[in-house]
Amino acid sequence: MKLLLPVSLVVIVTLVITALSLSPSPLTEKPDVSIEEQTENKYLSFQALNSKKLENDDLELFQTLKNNIQISNQVMNELDFLLNEYATSDSLDGAMEAMEIAYEESVVLVRDIQTRFDPNDPTLLELKERYTTIMTHYIEGLSNQLTAIESGDIEKMNHSLNVAKQSKQEILLLVSVLEKKSN
Repeated sequence: MKLLLPVSLVVIVTLVITALSLSPSPLTEKPDVSIEEQTENKYLSFQALNSKKLENDDLELFQTLKNNIQISNQVMNELDFLLNEYATSDSLDGAMEAMEIAYEESVVLVRDIQTRFDPNDPTLLELKERYTTIMTHYIEGLSNQLTAIESGDIEKMNHSLNVAKQSKQEILLLVSVLEKKSN
């Protein structure tokens, strides 16, 4: 009987913690605004960089960042295209090779930005950090997908695929925001 009490307490505490962690917090919940809208609103400050007078070094970094964001989007789209092609032909080796190439290209793009100086403009610094974070998640997602494919871990593969998809959505949003001219 002594063992049942602690086990039942552990089960109850686990259920309560799980329920609390899965339910949205009233402080963070915004029922009228989707996650995409919240993210887009957060990125609107980056749009102002298009018309902002930046110092020469900051301007050069901004142009490079915009270019790398475009190229990152292109790499992601090309990988999606290739994966769809390989899916129709059942070529796992081709799909894995395409993922490895996208991984390597993404690493080069991130390193290019990481090795540059931090800008004086705080919004540009935030953009640099955000891009680096998004791409780091994408790279980790690709790496984990490759590992999951090799080990046959479906759960890890699905999680990694979701991480990569989220990163792709954020890059696409950055492309969209940076293409628009601010008012």
